[in-house]
Amino acid sequence: MVAYFIPTVWIIIPEAVHPFYVSVTEIAHSPKTKSLQVSHRIFIDDMELGLRESYNIDLKDLTQPGADIDVDGLLKDYLRQHFQIIADGKNLKPQYLGHEFEDDVIWCYVAYKGVNQIKNIRVSNQILLDTHDSQTNLVHITHGDKTKSLKLDNRKKEGEIRF
Repeated sequence: MVAYFIPTVWIIIPEAVHPFYVSVTEIAHSPKTKSLQVSHRIFIDDMELGLRESYNIDLKDLTQPGADIDVDGLLKDYLRQHFQIIADGKNLKPQYLGHEFEDDVIWCYVAYKGVNQIKNIRVSNQILLDTHDSQTNLVHITHGDKTKSLKLDNRKKEGEIRF
């Protein structure tokens, strides 16, 4: 009996490769302004999809949304629903500051006022978790000269840091 071995060649098609979904949030405590300054870095195409799904709107291009779509209003509401901070047991109220585009990402800026100091901060980050099952949200928190990080996803939607 003769056996034949036929080599198999795998061809990887770019569209077939599973994409990597990630957002990065930076939280910095400012003792001078007694606030937390927050910036969210999110891929534009992911944010577009998240807004379309959350608000059932026809949004094709977040950078040129059309006159009938209030991007700042949508982002303000979306972030309020999907991102919360509790500092030293106090649920903080966000103040949406605005957004800007850089290459293929959108930066969203939010401030939380009335934060003299922080010993304990709890963050719930559910940005795009409903949109992508494999979404990962990295959160970097800077207080003084210390930076600590959280990795949040669908299995762990919130985390706590002590300074």
